[in-house]
Amino acid sequence: MCGSYAGIVKAFALLTAAVLVAIGIGIGVVTGLSEASLAHTSPPPGDVRLTAFATVSISGSSGVTTITPSQAQAAEILRALDTLPGVPALSCHENALVYSLAIHLKGRRPSALAVNGWECASTVAEIEAGHTTWLYDKDCLLLDAVKAAIPPHEAEGTLESPCVTPRG
Repeated sequence: MCGSYAGIVKAFALLTAAVLVAIGIGIGVVTGLSEASLAHTSPPPGDVRLTAFATVSISGSSGVTTITPSQAQAAEILRALDTLPGVPALSCHENALVYSLAIHLKGRRPSALAVNGWECASTVAEIEAGHTTWLYDKDCLLLDAVKAAIPPHEAEGTLESPCVTPRG
């Protein structure tokens, strides 16, 4: 057991899914998964689409740039996302959307995932099947992976967004 809050949440989600499948609701196929395999394997292959912004602002980020990261960049984004611990939802008086990811994971149900990176305390909203899970990019690994996928001189608002954590 990894002992992290995210690991506990993943284990609870797996247990809930297994119970639902066992009682016949059929939300998907759960085979061969354990908390250890989720926490210590490479993320499943998937397609990632990144939306970044020329201007990041509390009044609304603008100047949309849509980027399809390379396979290596997408894998790094998925790896970084997989490491983020869960946190309670935060309420910030001032917040700005830094980036958005649309992720389609292969061989997984549900296969679509939306991820929004926010400036306030480096929080990340992971939205899957209508349910939002809040994550903390405490070392800005996901933000760094996102920035690495943006070509120079594009989406400068996202590129210039600071890491708002103890590291930043």
